[in-house]
Parts: sequence; structure tokens; C-alpha cells
Amino acid sequence: MTSIPRVRLRPPELVTGFVLAGLKALFLIIGGLASAEPIETAQIWWSVGDALTTGLLGFVVVWMLRVYATRARLDAARLRRELTAAAATQAASVRAEVRSTREKQSRHEYRHGVMLSGLARDVADVRSDTEYLVAMAAQPPAGDRAGRRVLMVTSNGAGLGHLTRCLALASMLPSDWQVDILTLSTGWRKVESGAARLHYHPSSEALGLPQSEWSRRFSKAYAELLGQIKPDVVLFDGTFVYRTVHEVTRHFGVPLVWIVRGGWKAGRENEQTAAPERIVDALLLPGDYALPEDPDPVSTSRLPVLRTPPLLDISGALPEARALTALGLELGPRYVLVQLGAGNIDDIEEKLTAAIETIGRLGSGWRAVVVDSPIADRLIRLDGDVRRISAYPLSRYMRAFEFVVVAAGYNTVQEVIALRVPAVLVPNMQTITDDQERRAATAAEQGVALIARTADDIVSAIVELSHADRRGAVASALLRVQVQDPPDGLDRWLTDVWQTRALQSASGLPGTDAAMREPREQSNADLTSEGNVE
Repeated sequence: MTSIPRVRLRPPELVTGFVLAGLKALFLIIGGLASAEPIETAQIWWSVGDALTTGLLGFVVVWMLRVYATRARLDAARLRRELTAAAATQAASVRAEVRSTREKQSRHEYRHGVMLSGLARDVADVRSDTEYLVAMAAQPPAGDRAGRRVLMVTSNGAGLGHLTRCLALASMLPSDWQVDILTLSTGWRKVESGAARLHYHPSSEALGLPQSEWSRRFSKAYAELLGQIKPDVVLFDGTFVYRTVHEVTRHFGVPLVWIVRGGWKAGRENEQTAAPERIVDALLLPGDYALPEDPDPVSTSRLPVLRTPPLLDISGALPEARALTALGLELGPRYVLVQLGAGNIDDIEEKLTAAIETIGRLGSGWRAVVVDSPIADRLIRLDGDVRRISAYPLSRYMRAFEFVVVAAGYNTVQEVIALRVPAVLVPNMQTITDDQERRAATAAEQGVALIARTADDIVSAIVELSHADRRGAVASALLRVQVQDPPDGLDRWLTDVWQTRALQSASGLPGTDAAMREPREQSNADLTSEGNVE
């Protein structure tokens, strides 16, 4: 049974009782005065009692209403407290259960994460070893050769430029020399090795490994290859000599030559370019037809240096008719080659679409031919009358085209100039080291090419080169460029580098072993340059 709460009497209840009694008495008096009959004493007392009873009844009703209101308020407060306490208890229970579940999940996730991480490392290890061994097995045996043994190493980069340059260099060496090339380029399967044997090791990006972990695997594979080949000299082509390469090469006592092409962006100098004698024994510096006056990107004052023309192998370039036949293109139409790079570090879709649509509007006699890069992450969907090809080396087929629309990378620009092919050069602004804009702009100033920085520029340049007189003017300017033959004496220079290194080691004279000691340990930030994007 619910108890009645204590409720003190308050003035409103008393006032209410007195007011009701007074009103009742007033009405009775007025009623008696209005009556013609005389009022007796008993009637007066009865009227007074009736008025007091009415006042008392009103007082009790008002007081009881306040009692019930107070009880309702107290009950609501109690229920609110009980609900709050129950909710708090339930919330605490839920939080405890969630915390327990999360702790269990965290333990499971941690164990699973450790397991997955270990599996990923194992898979990467197996993949790196497998692809490396598969590439080695695909190459013919070295055989017995009387000449020197040379190992070339290329960085990853964003294209096939490093590998193409090394293949061209291999073709310039004597036929009795054994040339091996270790590359990180995923496009190695599309490449004809020619005079060299190709070896492939996946890059850190291809394996999805941190640089430090990838370096350990690459160091193992590189040391194994050095021990197997026993080269007389190692040549590295890239903008940053991997620590693995120069340290392992030094350990084997083999001289290291750094191939450094020009056209670097300003401000990309580093400790290696400032003091290359710390890590290499000699420098091989290929020139740039578009930037003939470009300063050396690396210090040359304390090392043997060989400057050469651009390292190109265009001896296999086909004449127009044979090139068209080799590509499966019919005679008659005028073809325009479009190759804007792999598109792995810059978005080429808008520019590629603009080029194809513009060529399509030149008339029925014109056809666009798009080259799919062998290292592209994805193929861009193309609309319209477009022929897609996959060809390497592209220089072999350049003469099949009226003109070309190409990225302004180092190798491509050297090839179009050497082959006298009118070109629209499209610089990639996203490269880290290679100053493609300056190369393309300088070529345009010399009149040997047109530059197109944007999609609108590409449209204008294609329309301009579609006119025979404009192509003729560019062709005339190209004929004025003195294209140089492959360098003579390259083998003798490499032999001198080897002999000098051998004499220094034999006599104990201070040589590169002392100079190559690093002033500090390279950080992981330095190692990220191993995936250099030129």
C-alpha cells in the first residue's frame, strides 16, 4: 500500500476554505434578506454551519489534490532514478561486454595480422627468388669468351629508358665480350636482349615491400649474380646508385661505373652527385641532342670521365614500307604515332584522347596508331578509328609515320632527332629528376620539334604538323642536327677503368675503397630513391 506523503498546510488551502465559507454565508444572508418570512435563530446557526462545512470541504479537496500531485511527482522521480540506475547498469554491462569482445578480437586480429604479414613476406620472398631464377633460366649459357665480362644494372624508373640505354651500350661493345644486364623493369619480357643476357629482379613496388626489406633480398640476389658472372666491371644506369649496388660491388673488388644522362631538374643534386668518388670509380655521361649545352648533373673533377653521344641503337630502324608491313599496317593512309608514356605517374588519358580525336578530324586519309607501353599499369579505353600496337624498340618503326606525338623522355627525344622524325613532344611534369619540359622547350626553340604541354596544345600542334610545309620545316631543322656515331674506344676505356682499379687494389694505393666510405649511414628516406621516377 502506497503511503501518503507528508504535505504541510500552506496558505492557499486555508484561503480557499475561508473564501468558500464566506461566499456560502454571503449567499445565504442575501437569500434570507430577499425572503419575506422572518429568519429564526436556528436558521442562522444552520447557515453558519453550512458555510463552514463548505469551506472545510473545499480546503480538504485542495489539500488532497496537492497530496496526490506531490505523490505523483515523487513516484516519477523514483522511477526516473530507477530507470537511470538500470540504464547505467545495462550500459556498464554492455561496455564491459564490448571491451571484452574487442580485446578478444584485437588478440585474434593481432595474431592474424602477424600471420598475414609473415605470409606476405614469404610470398614476396618466393616471388622475388622465383622471378629472378626464371629470368636467369630463360637466358642462354654464358659460354667461353675471350673478352671482358660486363654487368649492367638498371634502376626501376618509370619507363624502359634505363634498360634501352644499357641494351644500346651492349651492342657497342666487342662481340667477344660477355654482357649481362640486371634490370628491375617489369617490361623485361617484351625486350629483345640482343648482345646481352637479361636478368630480372622485382622492384620494391612490384613486391609491395618496404625498401629496407627489399634491399636485403636484392642484396642477396645481386651478390649471387656477381659471384656467378665474376664481371670485370659493373655499370649502373640510374639517377641514384643503390647502396646495395655500390657496397656489394665494392665487397667483390669490382670497379663500378655510373651512367648519368643529362637533363636533370634543378635542385635534384645530392651527396652522390656532389661526391661520386665516394661510391663509384668512373662516370659515363651520354649527351642530349636537345640539350647540347646542358651542364653535367654530377661532379666530374675527381674521377675518370667518358662523354659520349646519346647511347642509341638505331641501326635496326626499318624504312617506311617495311616498318608498315612489320606493324601490320596497310599502305596508303598517313599514320601518326601516339605514345605518351606508361601513364603510371601522370594522367595521360585526357591528352591521349585529345590527340586521337584531333587526328580523326584531319580527314579520311589520316590514322592514329597508339602504342601500349609494356609496363603500363592499365590500358586506357580508346574510341574511334584507332590502331593499337605493342612494339619494342619503337625506334625500329618510327619511319612508318608522318609524325609522332610522344612523351619528352630522354631516349624518345634522342631517337626522334637521330631518325629525323617530326615530333610533338609532350613533357611529363610529374617526373622527379628528368626535366622533360626544358628538353621539349629547347627542342622547340631549335625548330626540331613542337612542344605541347596541355591537351589544347596537343590539338594545335597536331593540326600544325598535319600541313606538309610545316613538317618540311621541322625535317629541315632536324637535318641540321649533327647525329654522332656510337663512341669509339668504349671497350678500351672500360678496360682502363678495370686495370686502374686492379692496380690500386694490388699496390695498396689509396683508391676508391677509402673514398667510398660513407660519411654517415643512409636513412630510409635515402633508400626511397631506389624506386626513382625520372
